[in-house]
Parts: sequence; structure tokens; C-alpha cells
Amino acid sequence: MELFYKERNAQTYDTTTIPDATLDDVDPAAIATYRRERQAVNPNASELNYDDQRLLFALNAITKNPNQKGEYCLTFAGLILFGNAIALRRYFPMHRIDYILVEGKEWVSDPDKRYQSIEIREPLFLAIPKLITLVLNDLPKAFGLEENEIHRRETPLIPRKVIREAIVNAVMHRNYRERSPVQIIRFCDRLEIRNPGYSLKSTDEFDQPGSKTRNEQIAAVLHEINLAETKGSGGSVMLEKMREANLTLPLFVSNRDRDY
Repeated sequence: MELFYKERNAQTYDTTTIPDATLDDVDPAAIATYRRERQAVNPNASELNYDDQRLLFALNAITKNPNQKGEYCLTFAGLILFGNAIALRRYFPMHRIDYILVEGKEWVSDPDKRYQSIEIREPLFLAIPKLITLVLNDLPKAFGLEENEIHRRETPLIPRKVIREAIVNAVMHRNYRERSPVQIIRFCDRLEIRNPGYSLKSTDEFDQPGSKTRNEQIAAVLHEINLAETKGSGGSVMLEKMREANLTLPLFVSNRDRDY
């Protein structure tokens, strides 16, 4: 019943306040990353002239603390986007991202034998680039030598844009009510990305325009720095880039009953 009442509220879950999380829980590196990326997209953006507190308030990352007059606290979006590792561990220890390397083609539950895991517990502005680099560095490379060049070029077999779209969509659209991590699993023959939360958009329509998101504030901020699309074009971009690379098309699976 509590969930139904919350769903009737016009506010999305990522605007929920966390009264105990203060400005001291913000990672300055995440703010600096936002400013740098936002300036690259729009050097004239008015929010670039704000101090850090006004900037976070404008992005709905902080709000007036309902328990302490005159003080500010983080919203859920603010913590996920800008919160430092200590705060993320303290408030939401299971909202991490696991990068898992599996030796073979099948999942084996014994952690001592068949896989290695890297746990990422950082604000999204720092976690997303790190994850993209981790995945790309582990993928097989294609070698090429351009005409009149003396140095060969190494290119990951799966296009970078496909990896970026898949990772960003997983962390942007996941159900943050579920206390479980996003998993990026690299098998020897494929890459699987699993996130809590069924897709609000039918998988049959992933190549069609139109976007639905359960985390509007997180999506809006990521869109401002060109990390995320809000037009629903992410799925079609992935399909197009995989076709151009002559690779197997990605498989999208969504299960409403099991919420993944």
C-alpha cells in the first residue's frame, strides 16, 4: 500500500529527501566533472556561474532539510549523482555496480573458481566513465593500419558507443527502490548487463522514438552533459552500431514479474 501511495505522488523516487545526508557527503570531484562536461556541451549554461550549493539546488540534488531549519540535505538523485563513496556505502550499500569477469561461457556460483569481481561504489559522474574504460579495456581488439600511417590502431570489437549506451541506460533506468546492484558480466563470448527494474518501454519498441524513465531527475542531469538520451534513441543507436560492426545484435530482455 505504501508503494501505491508513493506512486500517486507527482514526485519521482529520485527526488526523495535524505535528511541525514548533508553537503559534507558530496564528492567535489563529481561536481567538477559535471561542470567540465556541462561546459563542453554548453559553455554559456547559466548554472556554470553558480557556486556549488546553488548549482546542486538548481539540479534538485539538494533541498531544504525538513528536520533542520535553514539547512540543506541531499535528495536521492543528489546522492547517486554526487555523493562520495563513504555516504553511498552508509546509506545505500547495495546500490553499487559490480563488474564481473567470468572465465567461461556459463555462470558458476563458486566465487573462488570461476570469476573475478570489481565493485564500483562511486557517484555516477565518476562511475560511468570508469566502467566504460574497464569494459573497453577487457574486450578483444581489432587491429588496423590506415593508409600512410606507421602506427597500428587498436579498436574494441564492440563499438564504444554501444557500451556507453548500455551502461548509462542500466544505471539511469534501474529501479532504485530495489536494494541490489547493477551487474556487468563479461563472459568469454558475450557481455551481459543486468539491472533491477523491468523496462517501462516495451522491448519490442526499443528501436522506436519515445522514452519512459522512472528516475526523471537523474535522467535529466545525465542528459545535460550528453551522457544520456531522453528521446528514446539509445536502443536504436545500439542496434545501428552493432549492424555497422557486423556483430550479433543485442538482445533486450525485460521481466515485469521478477522486476529486472
